[in-house]
Amino acid sequence: MEVSPPTISRDDQVAYAKVEKLRGIGSNEIRLALQMVCGKDALDTDTISSISASVDALATCDQISYVKVETLRKIHPIMDIHRAVHKVCGRKTFSSSTFARWSRTFKEGKSVKLGYEKPLGRDLETAELLKQIVGIKDDGASSGTSVESGP
Repeated sequence: MEVSPPTISRDDQVAYAKVEKLRGIGSNEIRLALQMVCGKDALDTDTISSISASVDALATCDQISYVKVETLRKIHPIMDIHRAVHKVCGRKTFSSSTFARWSRTFKEGKSVKLGYEKPLGRDLETAELLKQIVGIKDDGASSGTSVESGP
């Protein structure tokens, strides 16, 4: 059974273009890359030129979309994809192992679900540990002693 690749949406293309523009890649080169995976449905050069991008505005979904497009282009090893995004996003970049997992998911013809991946997974584990130490239950109530403040 042959696996069909996931489709590249317009949002995926815009996210890919944002990262590439921040890397200093020109609109024509971005269009050519998108045409490799989107064919006639690729964004036109004028649309790509009009996309503004800032590092602060890049979201998790932009990184996922970038990995998706690059994976389907079959051009870069995952470490090259990770380096390209890291050059733009710095410390906000997901780990290379997360990129590899996303890439495998796309190669299997599946989509990455937003909300599942968290760039600060260790911080979430720490928060859970702190809840246990302090005695906070899932309902938000504390089983420990309360500290009152006042005059």
